[in-house]
Amino acid sequence: MISLMTDFGLSDPYVGVMKAAILNRHPAARLVDLTHSIPAFQVHEAGFWLDRCWRYFPVGTVHLTVVDPGVGTQRGMVLLETGGQLFVAPDNGLLHAVWHSRAASETCCWRTFNLTDLADLNLPQPSHTFHGRDIFAPLAAELSAGRIAPESIGNLTQPPVPVALYPRTSGQIVSIDHFGNLLTDLHASILNQFSQPALRFRDRQIPLLPTYAMTQPGKLLALVNSWGSLEIALAQGNAQLQLAAQKGEIVSVVELDLSNKIST
Repeated sequence: MISLMTDFGLSDPYVGVMKAAILNRHPAARLVDLTHSIPAFQVHEAGFWLDRCWRYFPVGTVHLTVVDPGVGTQRGMVLLETGGQLFVAPDNGLLHAVWHSRAASETCCWRTFNLTDLADLNLPQPSHTFHGRDIFAPLAAELSAGRIAPESIGNLTQPPVPVALYPRTSGQIVSIDHFGNLLTDLHASILNQFSQPALRFRDRQIPLLPTYAMTQPGKLLALVNSWGSLEIALAQGNAQLQLAAQKGEIVSVVELDLSNKIST
């Protein structure tokens, strides 16, 4: 199985041609589209989603993620092995979230490589603008087919320096979904530090509730979503439109202050 995540969109043939490059080498591959709607060049958002999705895939899956504003430059490439799965991506920070959030007991290998390390794949001369088709797709196909071993690719290198992902009481809006929900990079585990937690966004204090249906339609709420992250929602409405919220805005977990009017 090969999962695919890109910022290519679906209005152009980029995704289809990349799939063709995979199937040309590995016709039996099963391809799963995680999403091709990552906003253009948003490496951090791609990493956020990949980190929350990969554990739902079976052992042996190859995850091919291409959000690559540095395509055609001297930026490197990464092959990460953890949890019995492989991750192929540009070396631009995209895989850092997966690396940092893995279980301490999981065996992990972080390998960096460049085009010269793939000489055995007999790749054509790659374009300067489409490494997803010319480099990453053939590599993912060969790894999935079992014709090359991960340890034969590039060199084991020092992984990215660990960062304090959790727990943090302040984070940011990372993604806004189809419903207008504001997904943050705050992990639910932070709530254990508070007796009555709420989310603060700008000058608003937003109550934390178990489900979308626990308040009246048109009311703001915060909750732990299906990805284990905190989000801000509008019951039966669109929080992004209601708040004119943007990615990157700061969100914090605070103790509920009953002396202040809670935002609705």
